[in-house]
This record gives sequence, C-alpha cells and structure tokens, in this order.
Amino acid sequence: YHYGADLAEEVVVVADGAAWIWDLVQTYFPRAVQILDWTHALGYLHAIRRDWNPQDEAAGEQWFIDNKTLLWEGEVERVIHQCRILASARGPTAEAAATAAAYFERNLHRMDYDYFREHGYFIGSGTIESGVKRLISARMKIAGARWNTESGEKVLKARCAFLNHAWHQLPIAA
Repeated sequence: YHYGADLAEEVVVVADGAAWIWDLVQTYFPRAVQILDWTHALGYLHAIRRDWNPQDEAAGEQWFIDNKTLLWEGEVERVIHQCRILASARGPTAEAAATAAAYFERNLHRMDYDYFREHGYFIGSGTIESGVKRLISARMKIAGARWNTESGEKVLKARCAFLNHAWHQLPIAA
C-alpha cells in the first residue's frame, strides 16, 4: 500500500482462508483478485480422506481424487455438495466434511481455479513462501545475527533493493 499497489491496474492476492487476511485485502485492495491458496483448500479434502473408514480405503482414495479434480476444474459447488453428503451420513468423515463444506462455502468466490489458471494467475502461495524463506529468512537467521524490528526492516529493504537492482530507491542515510 505504501508503494501504491492500490493504484496498480491489477492486484492479485493468494492466501489461506483466514478471515483477518481477507478483511485486510478488502480494506486496502477492494478490487483485488482474491485466490484461496490451492494447497490450503486441498488440505480440507486430505482431512476427509484421513478420516475415511480403513475398511474402505479404495473408496476413500477415489472420493479424494474425484473431488480434487472437481476443485482443480473450479467445480467447487459440486465439492461442497459431496462434502455435505458425507457430513449428513454421520460416518467417520462427517466432522471433517462439514468443516470442509463450510470453509469452501466461505471462500467459494476465491476458488475458481480453472479460471485463475486459464488467466495466468498463480493459485498457490508456495512460490512466494519459498522466496521469503530463501531470500529473507535465510539472511535474517545467519549465525551471530541479532535484529530488532528497526534494524531488521532496514536490512530487508537493502536486500530487496540489491536483489532488484534498485539501490536508487533506498533513502540516503542522514
């Protein structure tokens, strides 16, 4: 926001389903394309699969594959319906299925994965998370380093400027 991202022609946010994240996005970037992180969404299907009756492993695996495919294709309402069926059956997957259905309903408009991929959007935050880990976290956790918030922010700004060949954007020290 400080650098005018709210003025960009397009802003895309990929995040998990935490309400506070989407509240911030809505406050500062109300026109942003909002995408629920694919891996987080898939985690809800994994939870259902994990709770599946051990005597029926093959059916559980097939259910997981079928619904993962539906999610991939942006057919979230069909996945919600399948979750609701499991939730109403009161079997071992009922609780995980009810939780998944509610999560998917809250984030339905952020889960059109087929559309997002077709338009060139990333649907997962893994690339960014890996970049943060490799470029920022590794630098901040070097042996013997001690940072407070102020000095840590300065180092990170300098590192970003260096990696982006943008030294000219750093304020000159007084």
